[in-house]
Amino acid sequence: QPKTAGMLLLMFNSVQAACDAVPQIAAYDPSMLEIMESTFIDLVRQSAFDVGVPFPMNLKSLLLVEFDGDTSEEVNEKIFELEKLLVGPGRLAMGARRGVQEDERNRLEKVRKAASPILNRYPPPHRPVKFIEDTAVPVQHLPEYIRKLHRIFSKHDLHSVIYGHAGDGHIHVNPLMDMNDSRLHNTMEVIADKTYELVQEFGGTLSGEHGDGLLRSPFVRDFFGPVYPVFQELKQVFDPENILNPGKIVNAGQRKFTDSMKLTRTDQVRETETILDRPEVQENLFVCSNCGACRNYCPVFIATSDERTTPRSKANLMMRITGSEFPQENDVVSLDHRHVFDFCIQCGTCLTECPSGVDIPRLMHLAKQVSNDHNGLPLAERMMSETGMTVAATKLLPRISNRLMDTNIVRTALEWSLGLDSRRKLPHFHDVDLSSVSRDMSLLSGDQVVYFPGCTAESNDPWGEGAATIAVLAHHGFDAFIPETHCCGIASISQGMLEHVKPRARRNVDLLNEVTSCGLRIICSSPSCG
Repeated sequence: QPKTAGMLLLMFNSVQAACDAVPQIAAYDPSMLEIMESTFIDLVRQSAFDVGVPFPMNLKSLLLVEFDGDTSEEVNEKIFELEKLLVGPGRLAMGARRGVQEDERNRLEKVRKAASPILNRYPPPHRPVKFIEDTAVPVQHLPEYIRKLHRIFSKHDLHSVIYGHAGDGHIHVNPLMDMNDSRLHNTMEVIADKTYELVQEFGGTLSGEHGDGLLRSPFVRDFFGPVYPVFQELKQVFDPENILNPGKIVNAGQRKFTDSMKLTRTDQVRETETILDRPEVQENLFVCSNCGACRNYCPVFIATSDERTTPRSKANLMMRITGSEFPQENDVVSLDHRHVFDFCIQCGTCLTECPSGVDIPRLMHLAKQVSNDHNGLPLAERMMSETGMTVAATKLLPRISNRLMDTNIVRTALEWSLGLDSRRKLPHFHDVDLSSVSRDMSLLSGDQVVYFPGCTAESNDPWGEGAATIAVLAHHGFDAFIPETHCCGIASISQGMLEHVKPRARRNVDLLNEVTSCGLRIICSSPSCG
């Protein structure tokens, strides 16, 4: 494992110059060598995505080089030597940015990682479709290969974003296809044919780092020519019954690669006569690329390993029930659908981690509201969603409430009626007035802020979360003013009771507007309530 690393971002005014620099860079034995060409750079410029590195106007290509080693001196020496070799008047590169310190490396790494969020959030109906994304050609042919690729795309009035591994001549090609184009499949097949002819012409390969699979199997026979029968003989020897991945790599028959692709058109939706007809729903569903990144961050999937719990499964189900092929006589959101949607715990991780930015929590709120409108909300879920009422009731006699919740008979009754596991330790309630605590801890001379505590700080943990927040504010010179707000309703929102929550939300907003009209800031200690 290398102990340290460093980066160098080299800037060129042509793809040719960047590719000419590759052999010289390879002599320094880099651990990574990535290329990004003009379409990638233009897309970054046009987007709101901040890569933290300014691009010169005449920039046409980038090479991102990484070195690793045992000492920072060893790595830095390679970076400075390479910059001296390639950058300057009469040399190949027009400029460079070093990534020696960790924050500098993070900025340069952000340039390379910009492709995924920008492409996946490209506005509909255009989508990056990965069907020729794994080709590789000898490095000396890379400039001509890229030029001819753009020539193919221009014939179909298409743009494509190209980036990849320059050291191997392996590039990721992402044509931006109009998903509503009636000729979509035909256009893709023509582009794939022409691209693989180019790859063959330059002595390259269909698959630089992935397998052939369903996507490239239809091209294997023509691409490998006289060697193809050997593939078939090998398959026959090891799989005479053709039970292992039939139709992949060999014996694909007349199947086309588009037969195996999930290509969603924005016009393939139906009128449900519900809030799911809103444009925001289809816009969110359309950008889900089914990449499966959510399997790495969704806490419910990580705990259960159940594919139904993943955000992409919910997006797929939503796409299905709003699609034109869904039976009209079926419920828009049935109880079975609701069971899948209930796996979303509203953690909000999708909003920061999903490469496509799909807002699954918002989609689940809307879908559950449709379910409530058609099927009603079961009593157990309704009771669990009324946090404000529960808090108000238990605060009347908190000691009695707490003792009852600790008894086996009440725990068993709660498990039977509401589904709360009887082994679960339930939080106790207090009748402490957090506003009085705030007044007692007030500095009197401090600047005021509005504190919106939430149910936990106000009723379950006033001497913990509540008092600690007030103390931290006081330590920094602020007095906390706590207005008489209503429950924020987050528990009701999670059950799809959106219309039920709106009156309370309006009252809170009106009250907070009134108390903040003089410029006071609002502080929250609960992430869900805030």
